[in-house]
Amino acid sequence: SDRGFAEHVLSDCADAPVAEAPPDPRSASAVVRSSAEAGTARREVIGRVIEAYEQAERLNVCFVVDCTGSMSRHIDAVKTQIRWIVHELRARLPSMQLHLAFVGYRDHCDACRVEVLPFTRSVDEFRDFVAGMRATGGGGDGPEDVHGALEKACELDWSINDAATRVIVHVADFPAHGTRYNDCPRDSYPGGDPRGLDLEVLVRQLRDLSVQYVFGHITDHTQKMTRVLNEALGDYIEDKDMMDVELVAEVVTASLQSSVASTVSTLTSSPGAEVLPPVVLSDAAPDWESIDAEEIVLQEVRRVADISSLRAGSDASLTRQVDQRIATVSIADLPFAQGESRVARHALRGDGSAAVAKHFKRRPEDGEEDHDGDAGLPFASTLDAHLTLSEVSAVAGFLAEAFNATREGGESIHFLASATAHGPNVVPCNLEDALPAGEFRRFSNNIGWWEPDAPRLLMEFTRFTHEATGGHLMVVDLQGVRTEEGGWLLTDPCV
Repeated sequence: SDRGFAEHVLSDCADAPVAEAPPDPRSASAVVRSSAEAGTARREVIGRVIEAYEQAERLNVCFVVDCTGSMSRHIDAVKTQIRWIVHELRARLPSMQLHLAFVGYRDHCDACRVEVLPFTRSVDEFRDFVAGMRATGGGGDGPEDVHGALEKACELDWSINDAATRVIVHVADFPAHGTRYNDCPRDSYPGGDPRGLDLEVLVRQLRDLSVQYVFGHITDHTQKMTRVLNEALGDYIEDKDMMDVELVAEVVTASLQSSVASTVSTLTSSPGAEVLPPVVLSDAAPDWESIDAEEIVLQEVRRVADISSLRAGSDASLTRQVDQRIATVSIADLPFAQGESRVARHALRGDGSAAVAKHFKRRPEDGEEDHDGDAGLPFASTLDAHLTLSEVSAVAGFLAEAFNATREGGESIHFLASATAHGPNVVPCNLEDALPAGEFRRFSNNIGWWEPDAPRLLMEFTRFTHEATGGHLMVVDLQGVRTEEGGWLLTDPCV
């Protein structure tokens, strides 16, 4: 139970000593926190996490489905697979409180243009309503009344059950009216909705209601619509392939669990913290000849010597033994990628090897550009946050090698080492080798969600980390690339 988990973790960490980073050899002295202060802070963090889980598992889901003649198989899929979806969600989210709604829509020429089932806790009521939907109509053109469907979705009571996770699952094979959103050869309303509704305004209203938007593409016809909306609204809509009706349940279940994880992440952010704006990204390869090399202090966390150091009751300082040295690095002006709290920039080490520098975002002051940052935190706090991430990578790396040692050849798992770096002209960051070329994928998050096709080896590794440490910790949030040798090289884990 959540209470049992809380009591176990709190009692385990309340008196744990906190290891500090060594001081900068040239300037700042480290900020020393007492064990009591650290224990209090840790209890507050854990309390917020548990409360966030309980809130996030209050889940309101609205299916918005194109119910014209070409959609019969997908309507049937929602009807027949909803029990499996709910069963899987309850297995993964045992505290889930689920409300379901349905908005079925056709086109302006149809007598029954939009049909709505408000949020209900009854899966049977939802299933019966969907069973009564008929795939019919749609007119002689391609686009349908997406505007009308989203208008009704905005009118739903999204606050019911005080749900923190709110999701629209939109399944369609044709886009909205208006040449801004479609390239269809025939559109009865090329200027947009005949009733004057603005699709971007409707989608923005859903975003303002804290609704997460998952769009299931049945054909390529809908790609332009979501691309245009994402360009206007900052990648708000999550695109999913739902062409194969047999995979609808798996895709929906994974998407909803991912939505819960996103809600947990939002709820566990620092109280009162601002939502940081997207930053300017660049795909261009850096011109290293025009970028000065900067001197940095590099702090590298050593891996523990023995797995007993990662079990309950062990000395917490053993996971933060740091080697420190002076080095040089060149860092690109603009980041090439960003997450919720950090950005990643191309970097070049003094020995010429490719690297990546990852640092926290911050909101720029007036007159400043928005591509530099340190999350607005004091220097020591930011440095400690990066050192913690280095510590996590070192622990994950040690456990990966221990896991590999239990296997006789075959695939293996490795983690990039992540050092902490800072300098007079370099904000605190995590510096690690660049991943080799390959498809970067995220296979799991930190609350139990896995991609449906996640490699079994990675699941076995996560289980191993829990068992090998006597249930003290678990390595999750696995993401990275497949190596030429057939194994996996991962980065940015969570413990």
